[in-house]
Amino acid sequence: MGFFNSIFGNSKAEPNKQIRAQFKDEAFFDSMIKKKQRNLEIYSEDNEKLKSEGKLKPYNQWAIAMEYLDLVYINYSMNNDISTCYDNFLKGTDYYGIGWDADAFYADMIDMVSLGYLLNIPDEEFKKIVNYVSQSDEGSSFDDWQPDGLLWYIINAKNATGKIPEDVIYKKLYGEIFALTKLPKNEAERAMKTYLENWYALHKDDPWYDAHKKERAYRGYWCWEAGAITKIMGLDDSSYKDNPYYPYDMVHWKD
Repeated sequence: MGFFNSIFGNSKAEPNKQIRAQFKDEAFFDSMIKKKQRNLEIYSEDNEKLKSEGKLKPYNQWAIAMEYLDLVYINYSMNNDISTCYDNFLKGTDYYGIGWDADAFYADMIDMVSLGYLLNIPDEEFKKIVNYVSQSDEGSSFDDWQPDGLLWYIINAKNATGKIPEDVIYKKLYGEIFALTKLPKNEAERAMKTYLENWYALHKDDPWYDAHKKERAYRGYWCWEAGAITKIMGLDDSSYKDNPYYPYDMVHWKD
């Protein structure tokens, strides 16, 4: 298990460790890391079998990428070193880059784009995420899909492409944060504070909402896009640094 521990982080719980997330303790997150480790072993074996049978689909690769994304959440929530999050994210990016299909979801795209920026992954790795987004822009099965302003604002901050959409797909969820990218800094800082205060309630229809009330489903609630926008715009986050959904340590890990 040494190899998997090097990827997932130390799975031995430390008594009374201060964690970043709400609601659950270190022992819970430790058990979630072990769960993800088992899932990845199973999925990897299944994918090898599917590949040998000529049945491997992009979805199978995407599923592995999402397990690694969950590990970023869990390790961050558990207050493990962010370098562990970085390693897991890079591993997931490899699978994400080959996991697109026409039913791809916006929710993981905004997480992947935001974390790719916050973790400052190498450009060649970030391009895999950009390509994933571009494929949806060109061939999504969702009728209302269009190039999204928030996704491309973050992408362009790291890897300018020339694509500058003027609106977001999901205005109720992301219209407010996209709008603040066009404000002067002092106004954007006030708007970001308000956005974060409303963020959890905005997502009441998302499948992860109230996950802490379910058995072995919670991974922490983090608004990675707020962190990415704060860093891109150079905002003073002192007024919202203690918001429970704001990933302050991720934003400042290389300061």
